[in-house]
Parts: sequence; structure tokens; C-alpha cells
Amino acid sequence: MAAWLRAVIASGALLLAGAAVWLLRTCGSPPPISAFAELGATITRPVGSYLDDHTTHLAIDASTAYTTWQWTGAVALVTAACGSIAGRMTWSAWAGASVAMVWIGTPAPDREVAAGIAVLAWTAASGIAFRRPSGPACSAPTSCPATPRRD
Repeated sequence: MAAWLRAVIASGALLLAGAAVWLLRTCGSPPPISAFAELGATITRPVGSYLDDHTTHLAIDASTAYTTWQWTGAVALVTAACGSIAGRMTWSAWAGASVAMVWIGTPAPDREVAAGIAVLAWTAASGIAFRRPSGPACSAPTSCPATPRRD
């Protein structure tokens, strides 16, 4: 490797380290892992509460409905990330239904904040779900003719 290239890489690494130190001093330390668990519980507890309240007259119990909700979201995320139109439609419907369940399952004073956290979580996850698929992991043979990609 050329000496000038090593110098550029080392300078970039020093700049990144300096930026990280500045960011930590300016913003404080990153949130602990428990904060992410609490954010997740802000979404999952109201969904569980909603399903507990609304599955009493169904042939399945609330835990089966909750497990189905979790698996549907996981499968929809993976298939949407691989470019499946059905996966993307399922992901969108699942996210909308989940936010509605969070809204209904959360007590009135905290309802808006919980729904807002749910919307932000699914907006962030939609970056994965709606990305352009590439690579062999997501490619599948299709009968459609190849179309040129516009970048």
C-alpha cells in the first residue's frame, strides 16, 4: 500500500475518533441498552393488552395471536427487504395495524407518545423493508424481462 494512502486512512481514522469524542462530550453518553428494551416494551405491552382484550371470543387465545403478530412482522420485514411486493404490502399493513393496536392498548394520557414511538420504530425499520434488493441473497428467478435500473 502506498504511503500516501496509509496517511489518508490514518488521518480519516483520527478525524472519526475526534468526532466521536466531541459527540460524546457534547451529547453525553449513549443510552443504555435498557432504554431500548423500554422503548420496545412501549410498543409490545399495548399490543399484548389489545390482543388480551380482543381475543376473548375467538377460537385462538391471546398468546397465539401475539406470536402470530410477531412472526408476521418478522416474515414481512425479511420478504419486504428481499423486494417482494406482497412482503412490502404486508409490512405496511402490519405496521399500520400495530400502531392502531398501540394506540388502543395504551391508556389515554400516554396514548399519543406511545403511538409516536411506534411510528418512529416502524419508520426506521422501513428503511430495511423498502430498500432496493441486491445481491444473491434476495435474488430469485422471475419470468419478467429484466428492466434497466435507473439510478
